[in-house]
Amino acid sequence: MTTTPYQPLIQVIVLKNQDYLIAQIEEREEIPECLLTNPYRIIDMSYWDYSNREQKHVAPEGSVFIEQSVETEINEKTGEEVITTQSDYITLQKFPRYTTQSQVYLRSEDILTICDPGHLVLECYQKTVG
Repeated sequence: MTTTPYQPLIQVIVLKNQDYLIAQIEEREEIPECLLTNPYRIIDMSYWDYSNREQKHVAPEGSVFIEQSVETEINEKTGEEVITTQSDYITLQKFPRYTTQSQVYLRSEDILTICDPGHLVLECYQKTVG
């Protein structure tokens, strides 16, 4: 009989205050009900670049590209066509900040929902945690 090694369950936890966390989660019978290992806060970042401006944004190191959208508008004053590119990224921030703890407990009443991470979020987490 072969046994498969234990794979921690990595989940996105949406808190009632609208913070998004990603962590290895263990549900418990006692209070607090959730033990999070290596928790990180998911931070959304959006950058807008305009074809009529030379300055272009560079995503911070460690961020992961999520999606991009492009819109074209005509500048009313100049008649110039302006292409606006929105680039969305995420980055992870240690949770809670300013501590060396790698495990924290959460009460179920602080949680709005728990769900599976998208593949890009999971990839970012795995690169961060190692």
